[in-house]
Parts: sequence; structure tokens; C-alpha cells
Amino acid sequence: MTDGLDEFDAQWYVRAYPDVNGSGLSPQKHYQTIGKALGRSGFDSNDRPITKPSRADDVTVSIICVTFNHEYFIRECLDSILSQKVDFNFEVIVADDCSSDSTADIVAEYAARDRRINFIRREQNIGPGRNFADAAERAKGEFLAICEGDDYWTDIHKLQLQLDYMRANPVCSLCFHPVKVVFDDGSFEPKLHPPEDWKDFSLRALIHKNFIQTNSVMYRWRYTDGLPEDYNPDIVPGDWHMHLLHAEIGEIGFIDRVMSVYRRHAAGMWATSDGAFNHHRKYIRGELFFFTDLSEQFGGFYRDVFIKNAVNAFTDYAEGMLDRRLYEELAAVARDFPSLARRTFAAMGFKGEFDFSSAESLKHSIFGSCAVDVIVLTYNHGSSLEQCLRSVLNQTCDFPFSIIIGDDNSQDDTSRIVSGFVSTEPDRITYLSSGRNDGMLKNLSRCVEESSAPFIAFCEGDDYWLSPFKLQQQVLQLLRNPRAGMTFNRLLLEHVEFGRFEPHEGQTDIEGSKVSFNDIYQNYITANFSCCLYRREAVEAVPAIFYEIPGAADWLFNLFVADKFDVLFDANIMSVYRIHEKGSWSGLSLQERMRRIRQAQQTMRSLFGPARGVGGSRLKIDVNDIASSEDMADFSAFLDLPFNGKPQYVEQGAVKIEGWCVHLYGKQVLGHLKTKDGISSFPLDYSRLDVTQMFEESGETAYRDHLCGFDIRLPFAEVSMSFELGFSTGGDITWWKNVIATIEDPELDRKLNND
Repeated sequence: MTDGLDEFDAQWYVRAYPDVNGSGLSPQKHYQTIGKALGRSGFDSNDRPITKPSRADDVTVSIICVTFNHEYFIRECLDSILSQKVDFNFEVIVADDCSSDSTADIVAEYAARDRRINFIRREQNIGPGRNFADAAERAKGEFLAICEGDDYWTDIHKLQLQLDYMRANPVCSLCFHPVKVVFDDGSFEPKLHPPEDWKDFSLRALIHKNFIQTNSVMYRWRYTDGLPEDYNPDIVPGDWHMHLLHAEIGEIGFIDRVMSVYRRHAAGMWATSDGAFNHHRKYIRGELFFFTDLSEQFGGFYRDVFIKNAVNAFTDYAEGMLDRRLYEELAAVARDFPSLARRTFAAMGFKGEFDFSSAESLKHSIFGSCAVDVIVLTYNHGSSLEQCLRSVLNQTCDFPFSIIIGDDNSQDDTSRIVSGFVSTEPDRITYLSSGRNDGMLKNLSRCVEESSAPFIAFCEGDDYWLSPFKLQQQVLQLLRNPRAGMTFNRLLLEHVEFGRFEPHEGQTDIEGSKVSFNDIYQNYITANFSCCLYRREAVEAVPAIFYEIPGAADWLFNLFVADKFDVLFDANIMSVYRIHEKGSWSGLSLQERMRRIRQAQQTMRSLFGPARGVGGSRLKIDVNDIASSEDMADFSAFLDLPFNGKPQYVEQGAVKIEGWCVHLYGKQVLGHLKTKDGISSFPLDYSRLDVTQMFEESGETAYRDHLCGFDIRLPFAEVSMSFELGFSTGGDITWWKNVIATIEDPELDRKLNND
């Protein structure tokens, strides 16, 4: 084989030596810098020289234009293609996917007067992927460009510039340029794709994000002899997939010149998906085909990344389907991708074996062991109790729920109202009445003792639920998050005296779906029991002393839960908290409320351990290096948390340890912790895109993009502690950092200094 890259067959080289994909080098550069040194020959298994086949056709560039119902755009598209100024021959393959408007007639008009147009007029709709694949099979050119029927080119020299670039850079298997993205409805200002500050045009970057717009690309067409037999035209997004298949065998070239327009409009493929959920619902199979197909490409080097992305896509889809109770559709997709479905449901937090054979079997797999006890606490709520109970009984669930009514010796007609409900729902409602008024805490305690379901919800007798799917959504949220002990929803405050509703002010600032102990302590965001649902283990973790503390209520209860479990927030408004003069809290004067808050804060200082964000104490973190630079020569690592010198609070009785580590020669890394109890190991099990980008920008080529992040929690059982963090690749452990965590109390220090 000669050194002339114009004779180099990158496709054969990639198939023969898949390690090229993990090197960060194009096949051509890999051969020149590594392949020759390894003694790799220039002949395939049949002793044929590795050369590209010559083509007798006089078509240099094939242009594919797929179109469907583009009557308002197709003329501008075709005019922009046919006006190209070039010194070579090109063909335009226009494939109309059985448009119901006048698109096909317009294309036929153009084809009649320009012999460069090969018009494919379909008699039935076959979908965009299959439409493109059939057109691609007909391409005669060595190079291939694309312009869909609702886009257009803006530079008459586009094709010539791209072809000249490809000929001058034989290591490139594709090249592209920025495009102007316009929004036909004027909803957004035009923008560039990729943005001007995007500088990473590597295969690894393309795997994480499609920065190449379809009508900007020119391929050194990999499939001049036809698409491979296993090519799947149903893959979505097909353009990104084709970009990656070409980036596998060469470099990505970039011409910094805007030469086309990409339209965003109501008839576009992505616009008609109607939001994220409907997009996933419509294209989920194509997306899963995309990730599963690519997981087997590139010598398997990026398998972990693609499988992780497939699980993420399936998770988004499954969550939307479960929220809408569309079990049959979900089961059908799961049957098509059974191993991926099981992996996804496990990643979502569901436990046990899953049966996808029918909607009912899937429901049973998810909810088979689920049940909820709804505890209704009431005292003289005769005027509101009926609305409360009806809102609970109105729940639509795929699991059983029961109601436990705890009546604290009401003196109004509460008993009569409850008896009426019990007579119609004797198997669902348990009525616990009392001969004396014991107070809210004892009423709560006996109801909890009566409960036996794995989940417990509350609805106080003067409140009510708005959504019939409250229990369903909240149970699903806890099932998907096994570390969570409770979830609470956004609610409305009803000011009965003024007949006015308003949102809960503290909840308006919540960002995301997870809140911390400190969030709840600083701001009364969990509002009241009626918006909360708990895992039984979380309720049982509330210590017995809670029920003995005068004035204790849902705030302190939830802090006990948050001290041991994750707490989740559902931003949907699903309940109403009534504010009225007889309420156990709202009926108090402002002075009495402030007195109780101060008393509760004093109580919490004695109840909760140090550094929980109560009473001013926090962790002082000192991180010291153990290993020398020589010891860590084969590793690159960073500790995100705990960060040296920055204080932090204990969450759920644990210190957060987060960071990443990679082996610079691509070996899988295992993490290790050394504490007073010995050495334990942990996997590095999630992807870090920020790490990937950093390595690319630094020019490192040996780094392989496997999972490199770690996120662990180390129990903080004593007032002071220390641990060592290290890594290995299967042999000796390299100890890296020593972390010393001690309690500091600025408030106490100031007091001691003043004394």
C-alpha cells in the first residue's frame, strides 16, 4: 500500500482494526501514526490492496431532497439547489412521500424542465426514514449532500466550496457549515447552529450532541455500493445516525460560512411532535433503534454511553406513559426491547421481575405490592369533612387504597357524616373515634399504628385534594426513587374568610424535584400533611419522642423524615390547604405562631445531630493529598465534593463524596474508601460530559469515554471523622486523598470568644 491517502480505504481499516475508534484519531491518522508501527499491512484478508473503487459514472455529487407536504417551501428549496455554480455534474433525487397537497405537482413541473432531477413520486406514505433510504440507494455520486424540501441553500457556491474542501482534505469523511435557523411564526429570533462558540468537531463530541444540521452536510459517501443489509431506516434521528456512521471512518471538516437556512415551522417533523412527551411517544422506537444500533458500532468503545442514553430516552418515555396510564402502548414497546426495558425499569427504581406480555401484567409488575392508607385527621370538621372524603374516594389508582379516619372526639356532626361514608364503603373505611379529646399527636399516632400499607398519605379533615390522580402520581414518584421517603405536591391556600385562593409562597421558589433537610428547615415549604405521601419506612423512622413534644406538627415530622431519606417535590397543584380561624395553626395569633416557631427551633437543636443546618453548626472540610504525582501518573481525577475549605451540612446523616477518575490508557477504574471500619469499594458508574469535553479540548487522544463519575454517601456517625479515597485498575490501590471532616460552630465560637 502506498502512503497516498486518496487510495486509503478507511471503511476496511475500521472493520479490521476496531481499536482505532478508542484512539481519538481518524482511521487515516491512526494508520500513519500507529498502524504502521504495529506492523499492520495494507492488504485485506483476500490480499487485495486497500483502495477505493473507481466509479464510471460522471455524477460527482448526489443531492437528496426528501419532501412531504411542502407546497409552500419546495420551490425555494429546488431553486436554491439548481442555482448552484459548480464545475462538476450533480444529480438531484427528489423523493416525495405521497404528499396530500400540491408538492408532487410542483416537483414534477421542475423535473420536466431540468434533466438533473430524478423525481420519485410515491403512491403511499412510507415515512421519512424509509423515504431517505430508498433515495440514497439510487445515488450515483461519490459525494452526497442533503436539502430537505422545507429548507434551502443561501450560497450559490455552497456545493463547490464543500467539494473543494473534501478534495483538499482526504482524511475527512464529511464536512459541514453553520446554518441559520429561522422560526416561521416569529416566536424566536433567528439563531446559528451550531453556535459561534462551538469549536469541538470530533467524533466524541458528535456522539453527545448533533451539531451538524442536515442541509449543511456533504458526505464522502460511504455507501456507494448501496446501504448495508442491516441498515435500519426506522432509526430516529436518521441524519445524526448517518453523520456518526461517516465520522467513524474519517474526520469531520468545518467551513465557517453560513450557507443555508433551516426552517422551524408547524408542519416540520419535530414541531408536529407537540412537546417532549408526544415526541417520545411518536418516535420512541426509532430513538431506541438509534442508540442500540450505535452501541454496536465504533468497535464497541462507546457502548456504555449509548446504552446509558437509551435508558434515559426510555425512562422519559416510560414516565410519561405511566403518568397517563397508557400501559398497553408501553408494554408493546417493552416487548420490542425487552432487555433494555428491564434495565430501564430497574434504573427507574422499580424492583422485581417484569412481565411485558400485556397491559395488565405490566401494571401488576409495577403496582403488585403497592397499597396506600389515607389517614384523615379530623376534629369538628363537619362543614368540610364531606368534601375532604369525597376528594379521597375520587382517586383513580392502579393499586388499592383504604381510608383511616381518626376523630379526636368531635362535638359537631362529624360522626354522622363519617357513618354515612362507612355504610357505603365498609371495606375501605376504618373509623377510629375517641371518647375524649387527646390532641392531634395522639390522634395521629393511633392512626399510624392502625395503618399497614407500604405507603401512607394524609388529608386533614378541613382540606381536600384537587387531582383524582394525586395518589397515583405520588406513588409512582416514590417507586421511581427508592431512596426517597416522602413526596409533597404544590398546593393552593384557600383563605376561607375572604373567599380567596393563592399559591403557597414558600413553594414558588422550589427548583427541581428534590429538596433537602435544610430547605425544609429554612422555609416551611412542605406546608401541611394533606399534600404529603410517605413510604412506610419513613413514617416508622420518626422517633417516638415526636409524639410527646407539645406543639409538634407536620414541619417537625417532615424534618425527621428528611434527616434520613430523600424528599421529593411534585410541582403539580393537587391539593387545597384551608386557612380559617378554627385551624390548628391558622387559628393561632401571629404572636403565638412566632412563640411556637422559636420553641420548635430550640427543640430541633436538641433533637438533630450536629451539622444538619440547625443551630449554626456545619462541617469543616480539609482535603489533603496522599499520592505523589508519580503515583497518579496513569490516572486523572477530580473531587467535586467535599471541596477543600468549603463548609457543608450533613444530609441524611452522611457526607457527600462526588467526583470522577479515568485511567489515561482506557482501563476501567474502581474506587475505594478507607475508614475506621476498613476498606470498601465502589464503581465509577455514570457518564461525565464535562470530563469528556475537557479531555478533547486538552488534546488527549488515549482517553476513552466510558463511565467515570462516582456519587457516594459516607455515614457521618461521630462528631469528627476522616477517610481516604483511592483508585485501582484491578491491582494495587493508589491512595489519592485524605479527607478530615470536623464540626465547626461559628455561633458557639463567637460566644466563647466574647466570654
